[in-house]
Amino acid sequence: MPRAPRRRDGAMEVRRQVLLLAMVTTLCCAPKVILGVLDEPRNVRMSSYNMDMVLHWDQPGNTSQVSYTTEFNTAVTVYRPGCVNISVLSCDFTALDIPLTAYGTYRGRVRAQRGPETTAWVESASLTLDINTTIGPPNVTLVSNGVHMTIHIIDPVFRISNLRDIYNYASYVVTYWREDEEGKKDKAKNMTVQQNPLVLSDLEPLSRYCVKVQIKTVRNLTPSRESRVTCVKTTDQERLPWLEAVVTFFVIAMGVTVAVVVVVYRKKLANFLCPSVLLPPYFKTNLCETPGSLIHMAMGNYCPPVETYDPVDVIPTENNTDEERHLVAEEDHCSARCQTEEEPKQTTCGKGALVPTAEHDITEAELEGCGGEVSDGLKKSTVAV
Repeated sequence: MPRAPRRRDGAMEVRRQVLLLAMVTTLCCAPKVILGVLDEPRNVRMSSYNMDMVLHWDQPGNTSQVSYTTEFNTAVTVYRPGCVNISVLSCDFTALDIPLTAYGTYRGRVRAQRGPETTAWVESASLTLDINTTIGPPNVTLVSNGVHMTIHIIDPVFRISNLRDIYNYASYVVTYWREDEEGKKDKAKNMTVQQNPLVLSDLEPLSRYCVKVQIKTVRNLTPSRESRVTCVKTTDQERLPWLEAVVTFFVIAMGVTVAVVVVVYRKKLANFLCPSVLLPPYFKTNLCETPGSLIHMAMGNYCPPVETYDPVDVIPTENNTDEERHLVAEEDHCSARCQTEEEPKQTTCGKGALVPTAEHDITEAELEGCGGEVSDGLKKSTVAV
């Protein structure tokens, strides 16, 4: 009987301890979200592509109104500020105009903050740029010349320095193959070379060849990304590169010659094209005369002047003879003809003598020119106007 209470007390003590342990475990292992504590950034890592340096991280569980601050350091320096109070999940240290070296080893860290709450710093693994950077793909251009193909390779552009300065012994891994019209590929061939450009000879004529290139270095054990596949078709005839060079040289020489002639003889050419000799006044007047000038209008409206004349009557005396009557008739005929002539102020008689029409007296010589002999009575006759 006295042993039973002890067993009950022992069982109650065990239950009490188990309940206490469960409460402690619940409090210690409860999520920080329930307790209202800001989580730290996760999966913090440093990356490099073509010699840049970027710190990445993943957002914590409770990310509302959270900002981030980053820092970086080297193996021999303390942490220096990077991006401050940013909302994105990465920080490009190369874009901050921070002096970086291609052979340096760097480490980054980040912390989250929300209002007065701030998490602890979370560091990334270290990164050495020339060893760990990812080299981008080169650019490849193909030129076909008969059964030969020339491969031109352009190195990727680095954010720090350039590829040949960092990797002195970089080489190209060239992979090429032939495709038929149906797109079937022959077995690809590989070669590792350092020369650029590279010439592939003894290819099949009128065939399609495709090429891709990678860059391989000694310090960086990871090859670059592959270039895009570039294809070209060979021809059955080989072009003559020297002929193209001669034609190009000839065109350039002609252009230079024309330019020199224009520069040296520019004054003579200007005088030839725009002479300074003036036209004579006579040609200038006739060439510059316009249809609206007074001279042109006067010539267009020209009308012959109207001839004016006075009628002449001859009064015979009583002793007129037949000869005198004949002379009178001749005179009348002469007067009629004189009215139709166009000479101003003059009339033409039948025998070619000119008789003034504006005068009131007819001289003896004028009558003799019209009628021949003149009688004494006619000489004394008067002219009636």
